Amino acid sequence: MDMLFVPIKLMGLVFIPFPFIGFAFAILFYFLGKRKPSNSVRVTFYVWLFYSIYESLIKFSYICPEGCNIRIDLILIYPFLLISSSVAIIIFIKQQHT
Repeated sequence: MDMLFVPIKLMGLVFIPFPFIGFAFAILFYFLGKRKPSNSVRVTFYVWLFYSIYESLIKFSYICPEGCNIRIDLILIYPFLLISSSVAIIIFIKQQHT
């Protein structure tokens, strides 16, 4: 069961201290969507964009001025980011072969 949380823990170690990396993923999906338009890629772009803005607001204490100790929200957000990104990439690759 702990193996299921490894990607979530790794994402937390990267995106919490460096939320701008999420913007890089948003830009990636933006350009993938420009190359081969698809709803899944477009939705994934917006998901990464909104997550990056949200995480940046938390990092710079606009949402949690005293600091957020328990980030239970990430248990829902990170799997959604992983699943939507995986689906978007698979659909993008399949579109390349058609």
